[in-house]
Amino acid sequence: MPELIEQCLDFINDNIFDVLKSSEAIPTYKGHIAKKLARKVPISILDKVVDPRDMLVSRLYKKKLEIFFEEPENLLLKCMVCDELYTKL
Repeated sequence: MPELIEQCLDFINDNIFDVLKSSEAIPTYKGHIAKKLARKVPISILDKVVDPRDMLVSRLYKKKLEIFFEEPENLLLKCMVCDELYTKL
């Protein structure tokens, strides 16, 4: 089953424009599967995807943020003086 999931995610990644264009309803993926898809789809592609019903793109951006903040060096900090948010990098 894991191999089939990977093949499906690869297909969606390779054909994301067509998948969103042709699908009436994209199923709501469980969180761990959406995260795997987010790891595969580059931000540069997400920026170009037109998703008028917002069925997938915002969820993938959310998962990409989760992935980003899982890394310890990407800890989000807040300045006590000016209240600006920043990372150490």
